[in-house]
Amino acid sequence: MLAVQYPAEPDVVREVEIRGLARTVGLTPHVPFDYTRFSGGRNLLDRAILLGEGREAIRVPRGHWFVVHPRPGKPLFEVLSDAVFRGAFAGADHTVAGRRAVAAAVAAEAHYHLGREIELRYLDAADHTSGMWAHPVMQAVIADIREQLRERDAELWEAVDPGEQQRWDRNRAVLPIIVRVRPEASRHGGTHGQARHAVPDTDTRGSRRHRGGRALCESASRPAPMPLGPVTVAPPDCPRCLTHLRRIAERHGLTLEVPPAPPPPHTDESDKAGPQTPSVAAELADLGEGWRLVQYTDSDRWWLQHDRIRGYIHRYTNLSGNKTGWEAFQFIGHGRYRHLDATSAAKHRPNSSYLWRSVALAVWGIATTPRHDTPNPTWTRSWRPPRNTS
Repeated sequence: MLAVQYPAEPDVVREVEIRGLARTVGLTPHVPFDYTRFSGGRNLLDRAILLGEGREAIRVPRGHWFVVHPRPGKPLFEVLSDAVFRGAFAGADHTVAGRRAVAAAVAAEAHYHLGREIELRYLDAADHTSGMWAHPVMQAVIADIREQLRERDAELWEAVDPGEQQRWDRNRAVLPIIVRVRPEASRHGGTHGQARHAVPDTDTRGSRRHRGGRALCESASRPAPMPLGPVTVAPPDCPRCLTHLRRIAERHGLTLEVPPAPPPPHTDESDKAGPQTPSVAAELADLGEGWRLVQYTDSDRWWLQHDRIRGYIHRYTNLSGNKTGWEAFQFIGHGRYRHLDATSAAKHRPNSSYLWRSVALAVWGIATTPRHDTPNPTWTRSWRPPRNTS
């Protein structure tokens, strides 16, 4: 069983989740029209999300649950109010597997809401003893998270990559000093999205002296300490703090684990696509050594090469089917080409700046990217490409 609640208040993450769940069962979510882009007015309130089209569409009001039952004997999906959903597994007609499925959905909802809160005392507030939080499954989730925070002497609970978390736990266990992790606080006091810094409890030394209670990346001469948030169990991600941690460990003859090397970057091979042997090739000595124009099977397209593909020239065909002028496309990387406008002297016609007068002028434009008022070079007057006789 899968269940997602359409939030009572706007919540981008949860709205994306419910749309994604709807797509998995073949329903196309309807995205409301954004009036702010066209009329300048305010966008209409999205009081319900429409899943599907026409009469078969399913309307999920705010605060309601979209539930998917991947088992026989139940409809594939249904819409339940919050009160009905919370009491769904209280009846005696539900199986043990059904109660476990609903309990897992409730637990996921609790983790979603509680995972965004930063302080332990928030979990101890009376707000989590009534309403949907009064259910035993919710209370079990709250108790589990509260126990994790108290065991680790932390006030911030975050979901991070398990491998990264385990590597940090092992590194912290071998460090010769006690180091706590605290996120940097913004100007308004928030910590969401801010870098997490390593903060030693006492003064220590690596490649330089570090003050206790202050981030390792801070210089010793900084007068005011960096504003930091509450302690978190998550690993530090400030690059300078991590560098200083390694230097402190090396000073004591220790070696910290480092994350695995990232995969090599994707190399752009799009400029090397195409047949290996062209049917026609012409050297362009006037442009310099190594420039050449090649043609494969398309008699209306020429490729410009200089160690690699630099662009291509295409014969333009108008609406009447007549071939007139040449279009030039300059290669800009990652399989993309930029349409190159003709210079004022190289236009095919006075009001057709997107067409070049000849192949030679289009080639010269791709190779040199001339200014709009640059005169045509002399060699382009007599140069003609070889004919394709294949």
